[in-house]
Amino acid sequence: MDQVRSDPIAAKPIITLHGMPGIGKTSFGARAPKPIFLMSKRETGLETLIKNEIVPPTQHFPEIETWGQFLDAIETLIESEHDRQTVVIDTANGFERLLHEHVCLRDFKGDWGETGFASFARGYERCARDWREMLDRLEVLRRKREVTIIVLCHTRIEAFSNPEGDDYKRFEVDLHKKTWQLTHAWSEMVLFLNYHVEVDKKGKGKSAGLRDFHTEHSAAWDAKNRHNLPPEIAVGPNAWQSLIDAWTAAKGGK
Repeated sequence: MDQVRSDPIAAKPIITLHGMPGIGKTSFGARAPKPIFLMSKRETGLETLIKNEIVPPTQHFPEIETWGQFLDAIETLIESEHDRQTVVIDTANGFERLLHEHVCLRDFKGDWGETGFASFARGYERCARDWREMLDRLEVLRRKREVTIIVLCHTRIEAFSNPEGDDYKRFEVDLHKKTWQLTHAWSEMVLFLNYHVEVDKKGKGKSAGLRDFHTEHSAAWDAKNRHNLPPEIAVGPNAWQSLIDAWTAAKGGK
């Protein structure tokens, strides 16, 4: 009982941000304090943003093309001395695909079919174990190096089978459900970034290009937060600063 405690363990936050392509997820991560990006294969939008001077020069590993390279990058950040304050995973979707390829080759000899990876969902079960181990290493990184972890995810629109009434469409994170369950449970904030839509008198929605963070779960999207944030946060030109301003206000200005 002498190890039981009620005071919190000081640690930087874990923020998962999802939204449709091009809405500003990468820019959000690039505006965080001293970021370093881990870019998955074909998810190199950060380099374009830097080239076009939309975000400032931002440290990043070379494009990561295998699951093994991803794990090595995490270990490098754990074991090496550095001044980075934020680690950005860009994107979870891309790294999940690298994991699927890794597990299919390792455990099923490259067989994606019903006798291999897809057999009774065995491939996804094994991927979930590897994904959990990866999150554990990110947790070590967060605590040892005192960094914020930002996980960026793409969103898709999916039909939802409603057990309580009519089915409807909703925004869902574009990850396998087992991957997403683990990531969602680990995250302290799950934020959905979307355009601010207003409905006119004729019932038609319109957007003026403004954006909002949604911080609470709804029928239309998945979100959560453990920091008493308001349900919606208006996003200005600097999305990171918009979140910090709302977070500071939620803590009473501290």
